[in-house]
Parts: sequence; structure tokens; C-alpha cells
Amino acid sequence: MDREVHEEDFRRYQAASRRFHEWASGARALALLRSALASGVFDATRTPSTVGEISAATGVDEERVADLCLALEAHGVFEHEGDSYRLSEQFEVLASPDALQSLPNLLAKERVLERTLEGATSPEGSYTALSSEDVLAIAVGTGMRPSSPTTRAFWGSAVAGTMPELHSIWGKGARHLEIGCGAANALLSVLATHPRLSAVGLEIDRVAIAEARRRAEELGVSDRFELRHTDARKLEEQTSFDTAQWSQQFFPVEGRQRVLARAFRALKPGGYLYATMFGEAPDSVEALREPAGRSYALDRLVYGSWGVPVRSAEELRTEVEAAGFEVVRTTPPPPFNPLMVSRGIMLARRPPE
Repeated sequence: MDREVHEEDFRRYQAASRRFHEWASGARALALLRSALASGVFDATRTPSTVGEISAATGVDEERVADLCLALEAHGVFEHEGDSYRLSEQFEVLASPDALQSLPNLLAKERVLERTLEGATSPEGSYTALSSEDVLAIAVGTGMRPSSPTTRAFWGSAVAGTMPELHSIWGKGARHLEIGCGAANALLSVLATHPRLSAVGLEIDRVAIAEARRRAEELGVSDRFELRHTDARKLEEQTSFDTAQWSQQFFPVEGRQRVLARAFRALKPGGYLYATMFGEAPDSVEALREPAGRSYALDRLVYGSWGVPVRSAEELRTEVEAAGFEVVRTTPPPPFNPLMVSRGIMLARRPPE
């Protein structure tokens, strides 16, 4: 009888631990990819290369290279052709200079999120209290790179489809404000696709500002782009902008209403404000356990650890309307939504006089 009980316990443990081992395998795969990138082994296989050639190019011992290549092949990163290894088709796409986002950027962002989740039960901090290195990793790794032609094409079509009012205004020439521009992923994409638009970006982190400035010069839009290293609560301009974006997902509870008040004052009467939104809370246990539900639950932990409220669409509407704006509409994310660029957009405006 005892043997049967222990065998049943063993089977139950095996079944119960299956999910854990799936997670552990995923964490190890990311660590493996980080190692391949850091060592140069990843880049050495952009063209077919033998273990000896990879070793010579990277300075990594041949035996270690062979084991690393085997592990990367097992995870679908490399393909084996005769004596040579090369990037798989999928990872060639991910490693392309024109990829929507770079692997190093994605991995750096994930590292910050991992550390945030590990400390999720610690006393709450603030997004603005993160180190500049972590802020830059989040800013650069969120959304899509403006240097990618596909990114720019996506932004152009997305704006035309979800916010035609802004697309029309920007096409004619306008002045735009982004409140919390980070490394300016979205703002530079907008500038690159609307050549008559000029913009001001507000950002509190000096390192993110430097990266945004470097990217603006690289894209050739720096003559239309002013960057200000400042707290958005100190914005003094009045009735100066036609449109504005509020990156509300990075603004802690403290100061949000003051930021909205400054944005309201800075816009011209009839000017538009838009903000990206978080996803809605799952409405059932089944939905909670779907990918979108799990993402929502982790967002609450991560952003909550930074002091940022995860507002529902209705809660964000209440907050925006309390500042005097009229909400025009909320839109779901576009069907083609790589990297979860947005889980929806709220478009509002300062009432015309």
C-alpha cells in the first residue's frame, strides 16, 4: 500500500513540476542567448562558420564553442550545415539591422523587468528612481526602433488608421509635444514619417536624452526636434502645441494630475492629447491564465513596483477628464501589433474656445 501511495505522489509531483521546468527552460534559453551575444559567437555565425573559425573570431576555446553551438542548435538559434553553423532563418530576421527591435535591446529590457519582479515585494520605489542604465534599457527596448524602415511604415499606417485627425494635422505641419519621451522610439518614428512636423520631447533622465539626441541626428530629423532635460511638471509653455503624447505608463501616481494640467495649458484650444493604455483586467480565471491575462498580472506587479498605476480605460478616462480634457475615443491596438507596441490608445482634446 505504501508503495502505491509513494508512486502516486511521484506522479503528482511530476505533473505539478512540469510548468516550473518549462519556465526554467525559458530562463536558461535567454541566458544562453545572452552568452552567445556577449561572446561574439552569435555574430560569427551570420555567415556559415566552422567551430574552428568561430573560435578564431571570438577567442573562445573550441570545445566551449562546440558545446555552445550545440545548445544553440537545440534551441533553434543555429542551423548545422556540414561542418558549419549559421543563424537559423528566424534568428536571421531577429538579428537583421532593420529588425523592428534588436536582440540586445530586448534582452536588456527583460533583465530590468526580471530584477523588478524579483523585488516586487520590497517597499515601492518609483520609475524615476531607477538607475539611468535601467531607464535607458526600458526606454530603448520598449516598442520598435525608429531606425527600422518597417517601424516607420507601421507608424505611418497606424496613425492614419487609429488617429486620422492627427495624421491630417501632422501632414500639414504642426508642433507636437511628447511628455516623457525616453529614448524617443515613438516620437522619432512620427517625425520620420511626417516631414512637416516639428516636436519637443520632455525627459527627466539625462542618459535617455543623450540617446534620443544621437538617434535624431542619425535619422536626420534633429533640425525639427528639440529635447529638454526637465520634469514635465515644470513645463511653462501655454497654447503652444497642436498635439501631445503623454507616456502615462511611466508616470507614478504622485504628480500625474499636475502633468496633465501642464499638458492642458500647453495645448492650443482644440489641440489633441493621446496616451497609450494598459490592457484591461481579465474577466475570468480562464482569461487570466491566457497570455494576455498573464501579461496584465505581471504589468500590475512591475509598474506597481515603480509606483505607476495600471489604469483601466475607464479609470484613465476619469483621470484625463478631471484635467479638463474631452475624451474623443479609445481604440484597440492595431491588428498588426508587433512587440505589443500599444494595448490601445486614448485620444482626447482640449475643448475649443
